[in-house]
Amino acid sequence: MKSSRRAAAIDLGTNTFHLLVADIHNNSFEVIHNETKPVRIGAGGITEGFITPEAQIRALQTIRKFKTITDKLNVEIVEIYATSAFRSAENAGKFISGIKSETGLSPQIIDGKSEVEFIYGGVREALQMQDIIHLIIDIGGGSNEFIICDAKKILWFESFEIGAQRLKDRFHHDEPISENDVERLYHFLDERLDPLSDAMVRYQPEVLAGCAGTFDTLSDIYEIRNNIPSTRDKSEGNFDKNAFAPIFQELKSKTYAERMRIPGMTRLRAEMIVVATCLINWVLSKHLFKKMRISRYAMKEGILFNIMYRKASK
Repeated sequence: MKSSRRAAAIDLGTNTFHLLVADIHNNSFEVIHNETKPVRIGAGGITEGFITPEAQIRALQTIRKFKTITDKLNVEIVEIYATSAFRSAENAGKFISGIKSETGLSPQIIDGKSEVEFIYGGVREALQMQDIIHLIIDIGGGSNEFIICDAKKILWFESFEIGAQRLKDRFHHDEPISENDVERLYHFLDERLDPLSDAMVRYQPEVLAGCAGTFDTLSDIYEIRNNIPSTRDKSEGNFDKNAFAPIFQELKSKTYAERMRIPGMTRLRAEMIVVATCLINWVLSKHLFKKMRISRYAMKEGILFNIMYRKASK
């Protein structure tokens, strides 16, 4: 009997598509291949509720490449999930059918609850939360997931369809962003994230735990500036809560070209990071956290852990 199986988790996000291939053992996995592509499937159409032809071409090219990689690596299990942009696009069903006929892969469009469960599964394994209550934040392009939890259970969660691509389209019109647009964004968050404010009052999370793109970039910037070895191959990134305010002010005051010159910045992240960090700043202004942590694991790792635990239970 084989002691391990090779599995692939594919996360079709609004901004980025992720492929993670690993050998699944009884209680761990060994990464074989890890790749992220800036597909930006929500660009140009997410606000109107459709996936543009140009975005479909980019997406299909990337999924074909991922399929070639999984075939070459003899992957036995492939699980592929689509999130916010697909949930809200009127033409998503037809596009999913096209992906299946072109590649043989069948993406499953998941709801916010399933997305939350995968994110929680990844972050819980990355961070030793114990019985300390954390607020997990995953800022996607289409949706933002907020999870109040400890190591044993989720206490409260919500998925809001106000991700960074949607916020950028609505509020980030000038370079650098205008203070008027920042204030408009904060007012919008006051209205839309009122359930989160109530949940933070009720559960009193001590730690803000961020995961995925924006938070990975914040950790990269922090590590480079403080001559700390990169944690990209670890489960937790370095970050100090007190470092957020000066980095945020810098990002907010720079143009796109100036942000691109910041060591640790990527092209895709430079476009979205201003509104994303405005969101983080809004959360920090609403609740006093003792600490800020960054999980290098997110949804794709959560998918692999889900596969691993299902395999172990059989």
